[in-house]
Amino acid sequence: MAEREKKGFFLLDDKSKSTDPANAKLFKSKRSASEGKEESKELKPKRAISAYIYFATEFGEKTRKSNPEMKITEVSVLAGKKWAEMSEAQKKPYVEKNLEDKVRQEKQQASLEKRGYFVLDDGSKSTDDKNLPTRRARKASKSLPSDQEESVRKSIKKAAAKK
Repeated sequence: MAEREKKGFFLLDDKSKSTDPANAKLFKSKRSASEGKEESKELKPKRAISAYIYFATEFGEKTRKSNPEMKITEVSVLAGKKWAEMSEAQKKPYVEKNLEDKVRQEKQQASLEKRGYFVLDDGSKSTDDKNLPTRRARKASKSLPSDQEESVRKSIKKAAAKK
């Protein structure tokens, strides 16, 4: 068993305890996942899509049409191999799409910093109510129809009562 698990602390090279206040700056403090994060109701511009993602999307669609029985993971592996084998000239259309998307992102970011909002592809402002991020509801667990659910509950209660 480790020294820390036995005593709740461990000794440093200078023979001081790890829990001494003087040593606090040596160790990271434990913080909750939500601590230090500000929730912003502001919509931020989407990041630019990489050239590879443009290629992989197109390649995946073509491959799945010609081989519908192929798993997505297999298609992804093929896309990666194909991308590695492609020359710069073959990658050029995808790189151009990526550059266009970078320009879009930079324009939207500049607009956000200057005006406090940016215009989305559909022509609406990022500050419009319909574009503000909403808190996603948790997915409901797969449940039985109410009549079956009641019978399952009764059978569970009967089984518990017998024990």
